[in-house]
Amino acid sequence: MSFQQFAFHNVKRNIRAYFTYYLSSSFAIMVFFTYCIFIFHPDLSKSDMGMMTRSAMKGASYVTYFFSFLFIFYSIAAFLKARLKEFGILTLLGATGRQLNWLILLENMIIGGAATATGLLGGLVLAKLFLMIGSRIIEIKELGMYFPWEAIGITIGAFLILFLLISLLTQIFVRQRRAFELLQGAKKPKSEPAYSIWLVLVAVCCLGGAFFLVNQKLAQTNFLLMIGLDLIGTYLLFTQLSIFVIRLLKRNRSFFWQRTRLLWVAEMAYKIKDNARMFFMITMVTVMACSAAGTILSVQQVNKQMYQNEKFALTYDLDVGQSQHPGLKYIESKLDKQNIKYQQIMVNGLLVDFQGDSNIAVTSEQEFGKIASLAGLAKSNLQDKKAVFVQARSGKKKDQLVTEKGKISLHVTSQFNNTLLGKNDLVVVSNQMYQQLKNQYPDRKDHFQWAIYDVPAWKHSGVPSPHSLEAKIGVELMHWNREALSKKSDGYLISRAGEYIDLKQSTDVIIFIGLFIAFIFSIFTASFLYFKLDSELTQDQEYYRGLSKMGLSIQEMKRAATIQLLALFFVPIVIAAIQTIVGLQALKESFLVGSIMISAFTAIGGFALAQFIYFLIIRWRYLQHIQKVMV
Repeated sequence: MSFQQFAFHNVKRNIRAYFTYYLSSSFAIMVFFTYCIFIFHPDLSKSDMGMMTRSAMKGASYVTYFFSFLFIFYSIAAFLKARLKEFGILTLLGATGRQLNWLILLENMIIGGAATATGLLGGLVLAKLFLMIGSRIIEIKELGMYFPWEAIGITIGAFLILFLLISLLTQIFVRQRRAFELLQGAKKPKSEPAYSIWLVLVAVCCLGGAFFLVNQKLAQTNFLLMIGLDLIGTYLLFTQLSIFVIRLLKRNRSFFWQRTRLLWVAEMAYKIKDNARMFFMITMVTVMACSAAGTILSVQQVNKQMYQNEKFALTYDLDVGQSQHPGLKYIESKLDKQNIKYQQIMVNGLLVDFQGDSNIAVTSEQEFGKIASLAGLAKSNLQDKKAVFVQARSGKKKDQLVTEKGKISLHVTSQFNNTLLGKNDLVVVSNQMYQQLKNQYPDRKDHFQWAIYDVPAWKHSGVPSPHSLEAKIGVELMHWNREALSKKSDGYLISRAGEYIDLKQSTDVIIFIGLFIAFIFSIFTASFLYFKLDSELTQDQEYYRGLSKMGLSIQEMKRAATIQLLALFFVPIVIAAIQTIVGLQALKESFLVGSIMISAFTAIGGFALAQFIYFLIIRWRYLQHIQKVMV
């Protein structure tokens, strides 16, 4: 039998241990490959949205590749630890270090080659479905199927390099151990998990400091300090504070000496300590993923609200310094071409600096009267130094507004949220007060003139689809205005539907990619835990077999094992959920991103549901193996 055949038979003999690792690796390769199919699609560069999607997909492929490296490296290390005794026997039989290295390399490349082939095949089978779903989510023309030679070459090269690199790293792991250590394998007695009371205090202080900073105004320095304290505190939470808490539970005899608590509490300290680094990584990545998902979902809510609050379809901010405005003629020609009925209203005003707020639009009640009825608002009837404050976005209530020039104090008689002049807040004052302010701001750069287009046919309660006439004209006019601005246009255009569609498509791309990355991460997380349990299965079987001889029933075994598995799966998720909710609440207070709690719970709930499904599957398999050795 040749050495290559020996390596192949080793893989075949350990097929149960390698099978889940092989499937998970194949899945990672398949996702990376489908990303590449999307990225190198020849039709993707024909639209602005396609180019943005391609850039986002490239970033997602890098993230997938990075997580694949960590996952495969951790998995190989777990398998090699379970096979240390086998390597020790080979060493005693005369195998050299070079031969062991060659054996590890061959085995890894066999698994890697098989996983790469399976991943490519799966990617080709699902490519059409992936392209169709992706096209619909990001709302571009459906992408047809093509044969992805470039994607195949990049995927094969990238993952063969990855498997080769990991093989070289794992050889160092085995080479540093002596034959006696190898023969002991995974059965080497474990010392009781220890903790340092000083590190426990550091963990409490870091987590407390991070939560304190979250409730403060998030300046950049505070934000970076908060992240640093949170990282340190969370790591010490798993490595030190958790062991301290378990020790306290063990000292509480009324709690510890009841039913099966004696079993799972005692064993929990070892499992948490052994998996502390993995728990830390899972928690941090889950926090980042849920925070990003919660923020994106919240931005989508705000985007929808902004569209519904915007009263006018098109608003054109004219350059007051120009006497001619060809942009107005272009906009009107587009509307006339589609036989769209509209009304144009010119509104004049000033940009005034108030204490605490700068560049606030101020107009007179006479000018405001031109648009009030069209916007469904009552006309104002203001006296001197009285004002109406129309806030474009939700914010704090204001009772007084004091100008920087002249220190004129205005009393706000009413305030409401509405979007009338683009994204600007608007202050309405009496005609006399407006003239007084106008005298204080004689410079033309402080004046504005808005051309507002009211389109009755586009007044509806819902949001437009990308294929609606309002959206198509809005997006087309926005693209025209962007090009015109680079050539010194006579105004800046705000399209209600165009901006809504633009932001919606951008967030849809992020969600589309984020869902796949989150799915990959959840698969890897479950696989990490499965490999850890599988590598310790022999020890656990001996442990429960001994307890069954002492009278432990199958039901008691299931209860104790289930509690331990629940902790392994859900302790990182619970901690990540708390950190995500607290962090997003601070983000809402600092940046006013809208209803954040619903978005946060949606993101966390998705992760928790995926973990629960994996938990049920792995619990079923784990209990099957344990039950076989019960007497």
